[in-house]
Amino acid sequence: MSKRRRYCCKIVILTSLVWSMLDLMLIFQFTNVNPENAGNLNTGDDIDEKFFVRISNDHDDVIKGRQRQQNGQAKIQRELAGKKESLGTHSVKNKPVTETKRKYLLRKFIDEEIAKMNADDGVKPVEPIQKTKGEKEENNLLSKFIEEDIAKLNSEDRKLESLKQQKQKNKEDSQTDPREKRKLEQPQGKVVEVQQNLPKQQRQQQQPEEDKQLEHVVVEEEQPTIPRLGHKPKFVPWSPDGYGEHGKAVQLTQEEDELSKKTFNQFEFNIVASDKIALNRTLPDPRPQSCKAKSPPNISELPKTSVIIVFHNEAWTTLLRTVISVINMSPRQLLEEILLVDDASLPDKYWLQEDLDEYVAKLPVPTRVIRTGERVGLIQGRLIGLQQSKADVVTFLDSHCECNVGWLEPLMAEIAKDRTTVVSPIIDVISDSTFQYSFIDMRNELIGGFGWWLEFKWFPLPQRERDRVGSDESIPRRTPTIAGGLFSIDKKYFQHLGLYDPGFDTWGAENLEISFRVWQCGGTLVIHPCSHVGHVFRSHIPYKYKDGKTPGTTLTRNNMRLLDVWMDNIKYFYMSINPGYSTAEYGDTSERKILRQSLGCKDFNWYLNNIYPDNTLPLKYTRLGPIKNVENGQCVDIYRRKAYESPVLVECHGGMTQIFVHNQHSNLQHDHLCLAASTKDNTVKERSCFLDEEKENPELRWSYDWQTKTFVHMSTGRCLDRGTLSWIENGQFLTLKVNFCSGVFSQQWTMDNMPTVGKWTA
Repeated sequence: MSKRRRYCCKIVILTSLVWSMLDLMLIFQFTNVNPENAGNLNTGDDIDEKFFVRISNDHDDVIKGRQRQQNGQAKIQRELAGKKESLGTHSVKNKPVTETKRKYLLRKFIDEEIAKMNADDGVKPVEPIQKTKGEKEENNLLSKFIEEDIAKLNSEDRKLESLKQQKQKNKEDSQTDPREKRKLEQPQGKVVEVQQNLPKQQRQQQQPEEDKQLEHVVVEEEQPTIPRLGHKPKFVPWSPDGYGEHGKAVQLTQEEDELSKKTFNQFEFNIVASDKIALNRTLPDPRPQSCKAKSPPNISELPKTSVIIVFHNEAWTTLLRTVISVINMSPRQLLEEILLVDDASLPDKYWLQEDLDEYVAKLPVPTRVIRTGERVGLIQGRLIGLQQSKADVVTFLDSHCECNVGWLEPLMAEIAKDRTTVVSPIIDVISDSTFQYSFIDMRNELIGGFGWWLEFKWFPLPQRERDRVGSDESIPRRTPTIAGGLFSIDKKYFQHLGLYDPGFDTWGAENLEISFRVWQCGGTLVIHPCSHVGHVFRSHIPYKYKDGKTPGTTLTRNNMRLLDVWMDNIKYFYMSINPGYSTAEYGDTSERKILRQSLGCKDFNWYLNNIYPDNTLPLKYTRLGPIKNVENGQCVDIYRRKAYESPVLVECHGGMTQIFVHNQHSNLQHDHLCLAASTKDNTVKERSCFLDEEKENPELRWSYDWQTKTFVHMSTGRCLDRGTLSWIENGQFLTLKVNFCSGVFSQQWTMDNMPTVGKWTA
């Protein structure tokens, strides 16, 4: 070896010795090693116990290697300069190690360097001394031990760095509610969280194996109270005075309120408020007294149900509050399973991936997550869930609901009486802004219908149905249509009816289609007043339709299939007021028409006359078209479509909001709204005219003089006139009023019949 090489080698050796001394000093500082015995570490136990002791900052305990040597495996951790690093797992059953890892690594490094130098100088390496079999095994064991630990160290370093970055990001992006700081909360694992969301009786029924799981649950890292965009929030334990308890509105701080406005469009509801509510919050009991006093049905005689919930990019708390409410508010004997159909939620919604799978796996009711793999939409997603369901009855729910006490038994009881009955609960309203739970008094109860816009509408219970049920508020109400998001149906009967139309896309109009089909093909559709489920009604859809289609294109396709198969000549009315329908592509409907014929279904006129006589369709009229002012050429428009709002005069555009019918009751009607003049201040408002008794109200009746082109209000004898400019929402509009008839141009109106594509009237 050359002098230069020898000099470099000496430097390396001296440097290594200095490193060794520094390492020993650190060991003496952070462990209980006695300096006098530092060189006498003759066993693996000594190494674990003295050199690699974990100091836990979380629990202030010192766990030694000897205490962890169960089943021949020991968890090795070290504490250097206050930083905890895992060193992996190794066996201590074999022959003890006689030197520290640091010394071995240094010696190995020096030997390799000397070998390289000798090779460069052309010096033959010295033949190594033959080692005994025991020494070879010892070195092999030590080499394997070092390689495993180095790999573990690298892996742990990456995890610690990732966790550090995540904590820093959470700290920057979130704040803590001052009210939450006053609560002493213990970190909860997933199993503990699931158990605490269940009623006491169900918790006591858990098996011993599940109890053992509770003892070994992994503690989760706490999440910030106030959420970021896209998150899994911190677990909120139930408290009698917690946020949203008894269905009350959630009150937010100013900072939380500002954050809720920024994050509202992510789910189209107040996610900040939702995340502050326990998953098992209590709700008021909205059932009428007759339901509470009624003897409960014999559960053993009722069918079981599979609850199917389709979701796409749903929030964690609203989805799980739906699931937990199903479990807590249902007799266990009636729940076969809960199927959560994930309609291709986006990958960034990480809480809907493994976290959801792990959570539902620990629920006391069999709950499965079925993933579609690609976007299929609500309708096809429900069919996928139905195909995998096991029970005789399927119950469909939306993914942002809360089931109330006694919700399931009445639904199953009606189907047990008649399997051709399709039954829906009363759908109570959960506010999208405060999550307040509200319900409608039975004196103002509603049933389902539809109108000119071919969309589901709530209407007052008609007198004919009140006469049928009498004073008993527990009798199910017959309804022409159901909302479609929440109902139960016998699975075999659903299959007999042809399930959902496979030509329907994503969602829209499927609720009307199944309503018409049930009634026209011999079934019964009811809403049960003893069953209540809350639902978050959103103003807008927070996600995109599949295949990049617009909601308008999808709904037009579905509506045209509905019109073509089930609504007979009435389709010409809708095609006349919606010109785009005539040219829309809606696929082949021949198979659905064959299905209708094979089921022996009645025609749509039978449905209108017997099931929905209160419909708003213009089956008899004198004029159908826009109401145009002669003086300024503008048209009457009811663009807000709300009762007691003011109709306005705007430029004529030929759209739906400017189409009126002068019907056989002398009403100027648009869908369920009619123009009404006040006898007090002469203003003209939009009033409900859904019921026949409303249509006969003199304030809603007008006669038309064809010579003078005036609409005369039959109650006051005054003429419809152009009003004054008024602020409505964000602009000024001309309103309407009635004045003494004077023949001025502002009182003259034309109402020409619009062109139609076919005949629908009798």
